[in-house]
Amino acid sequence: MRKTSIVLAVLAALALLVVLWQTLHQELVVTGQGLKASEAETQPREYQAWIDAIDNKQFVGFVYQGQAGTEKAQFVTYTLRLANRGLLPAEMVEMQLVTETGDIAAYQEPSAVSIPPGGEETLSLTLLTASRSSLRRDLVVTYYLWGRLYSIRYTLS
Repeated sequence: MRKTSIVLAVLAALALLVVLWQTLHQELVVTGQGLKASEAETQPREYQAWIDAIDNKQFVGFVYQGQAGTEKAQFVTYTLRLANRGLLPAEMVEMQLVTETGDIAAYQEPSAVSIPPGGEETLSLTLLTASRSSLRRDLVVTYYLWGRLYSIRYTLS
């Protein structure tokens, strides 16, 4: 009986160590799915809707320092695939952009999501920017595990 209790205690300690190690070293696996750019003048309704929402302070997303409507602009959609290989759900997963001069606004689809253990999610961020801007951007993915904030920086071009 004594040997059995020692073996069970050792197995419980090993299981606890594995879960603790997995929790401390868990992070999302990020894979770039590419980008798609199109001139805003090819989508006049959507472009005008963005401009009106920004002007009326009703835009749901991120508004940057660039001036809308003063020059040619383009829509650029960045897409990332996120995989949660850990034991805990990744909560409030968001993707944000490291901005450059000329960036006007950005919208993430879907907004903050949760990714269950073993699950995957595709996030897209559409940026409205000046046509002369470079398409290469750094994307910052933020998420929470057990209430602790984590972030990953990914460059997509």
